[in-house]
Amino acid sequence: MLDPRNEPKTFRNTAIVAFAGAVSRITGFVRDIMLAALLGAGPAADAFVIAFRIPYLARKTLAEGALHGALVPVEVDLKTREGDLAARRFAGESLASMALLLLLLSALVTVFAPALIFAMAPGFTPGGETAELATLCLRLSFPLVAGAVLGAMGAALLAAEGRFGIASWSPVAVNAAMIAALFYVSEWAAMAPSRAAIWVAAASSVGGLIQMAIVALALYCSHHAPLLTMPRFGRGVRRFFTLAGPSLVVAASSQLILIVALQFASSLPGAVPQLHYADRVAQLPLGFVAASVAIVAMPNLAARAKAGASLHEDIERGLHWSLLLACPAAIGLAILARPIVDILFKHGAFTVDDADATIAALTGLAVFLPFAAIARVLSQPFFAQERTAPALLAVLAAASVTAGAAFVLRADHGVAGIAVAAGLGALAQALVLGAALIRAGWWQPDATSLLRLLRGLIAAAAMGLILWVALRWAAPYFATGVALFRRGLALVLLVVAGTGLFLILALLTRAIRLSDLKRP
Repeated sequence: MLDPRNEPKTFRNTAIVAFAGAVSRITGFVRDIMLAALLGAGPAADAFVIAFRIPYLARKTLAEGALHGALVPVEVDLKTREGDLAARRFAGESLASMALLLLLLSALVTVFAPALIFAMAPGFTPGGETAELATLCLRLSFPLVAGAVLGAMGAALLAAEGRFGIASWSPVAVNAAMIAALFYVSEWAAMAPSRAAIWVAAASSVGGLIQMAIVALALYCSHHAPLLTMPRFGRGVRRFFTLAGPSLVVAASSQLILIVALQFASSLPGAVPQLHYADRVAQLPLGFVAASVAIVAMPNLAARAKAGASLHEDIERGLHWSLLLACPAAIGLAILARPIVDILFKHGAFTVDDADATIAALTGLAVFLPFAAIARVLSQPFFAQERTAPALLAVLAAASVTAGAAFVLRADHGVAGIAVAAGLGALAQALVLGAALIRAGWWQPDATSLLRLLRGLIAAAAMGLILWVALRWAAPYFATGVALFRRGLALVLLVVAGTGLFLILALLTRAIRLSDLKRP
């Protein structure tokens, strides 16, 4: 059995990472609000969203602990078997080797950017204005990947030592740089949308380098700073890279699913930014808990796996906290989809039709949000055990289901059908991962955990019903013509009230116990 004192510690560390992630996502929403007002859902927005998808994919998955599943188990194993010096040497070698690979990758992306854009958006006319703009934006924004990858590796090394603070805040730098660029082009420089997109793409790379510098400073000041060296692909580094590829693919699964969906959306006018903005809202809860649990739990999972201990209760704890947020968040997003989209995005060049399509897409994504949270947690044990095949199979199943469902649903249901297809992909991934864990004997849902889940669902459903009634009562505050500030304040009050209400209901139903929230 796990020491029950670990649960409050897990909650506290999760709260640290989740709060930093929340600030990052709030600043990300500010960025997207400004971007939607400036570019709308026109050709410049199509080009920027597709071009930024690869850097955004890298940044988002890395910020949510993608490399923790590859770096932490190797670092923990080396420290246990060979001591602190060997672990520090491995950290330096892995950072130097990754920097070399990123340099080569950046050169390849610069050369083959047109082909990458065509692969992601086959609906763009090759050589056309939108495709050319997307190609330039991809070349300008791709250096962000280097900063994000090296920064994430540093964050994983800090997390292995139980330090989550500074590294968790570093991703905010990227959003800050992009917001600064958006403010400049919208307030001080009269630019065409295409030129504004170029400025924002370049600013994202500057932010990535700042993020890397922040984490590097934290590592330098730590007691276990990496021993910097020339690139060397030793045994530990080879183990890291063997795990890193699958870890990145699995951690990026939700965004890979969206990339598949965007391929189908690229043939529908305006559907690419509409689906992108809906996904940005739907992904917010995953940043609060699901990814945070993965970051905080991985060091413990890796240590227990090396010791041959059972992972069952670690998995149960991760699922419990993730679903406690994902289920009420999914219900809340579905109920509040219209005021959220209207307040956040329906400004400037973003039209009423764009907002309606985004609302439909958000509702479709929200329904399947808990399955994305489940998949994020259930993938971690495979990396703790250094068995990546089942996790990769689950991603393949998710992509296949998404493609098939999008092909069927796109013609009759447009962007909403494509969003539902992405949700079905997340469901398929969760089912495959759960079946693989049960088959491996690492996890077996029991009556106690199912009862706590049922209590959480009852609390979430009750909150949803009350929130639906409250929204109907507050409808005059969201009417057309009401000042944006008043509408925004009404939305914030509904969200805060719904969150507080769910916490009370969860305590009353014993889905959450007061002992879970106490510090050790």
